[in-house]
Amino acid sequence: MDFIQLIIGKPYTDYKGKEHEYGHVALRVFNSKEGYDNVYDFGRYGNVHWNQYTGDGILNVYDDSEAYFKTEQSIRESIGYTKNTSTAKDKKIIDYYNKEIKKGSSYDKRNRKNMKSYKLDDYHITDNNCCTVSGDGLSQVSSNWLGEEYNPRDALKDLEKNYKKLGLTRTVYKKGGVTIVTYQSAKKEEKDEKE
Repeated sequence: MDFIQLIIGKPYTDYKGKEHEYGHVALRVFNSKEGYDNVYDFGRYGNVHWNQYTGDGILNVYDDSEAYFKTEQSIRESIGYTKNTSTAKDKKIIDYYNKEIKKGSSYDKRNRKNMKSYKLDDYHITDNNCCTVSGDGLSQVSSNWLGEEYNPRDALKDLEKNYKKLGLTRTVYKKGGVTIVTYQSAKKEEKDEKE
């Protein structure tokens, strides 16, 4: 089984009562036969610049989605939009992110079990953020389901209206750890394409 999954974390309120209104987007690439389950998670995880709209752009690469979801589900609900794919297409996404990683540098401040971090180009709220970096990965193999959106709330609204038309399976990752598939796409798994 091969699939790609766009994961959109909803806005949430943290334990200090601070509202995080923009949510978050990450891209998952899964293949049970080949044995990988990567999540590519880009954000302003390093130094925040004086204007608050920019900062160190850090790409967290999880080699196990369970580690990603454990963190996310401790603070918020997320929605996953999934499309069956092929090993060849998966490799295109993985190769794309590996090229981006080579352009950047290791970011040891965030590295932990099942996750490595890399400093890439600076994060910017409108043109180099979680939506655009996830969309760039998705664009390697498919139309970008996010369109030109840079706000995860808008991306979530748009996908909520269109996921059935796009042939995407919808999964809810509830805060606290419960996972529920709420819509199963009838589209079959793609075959590997000859390059």
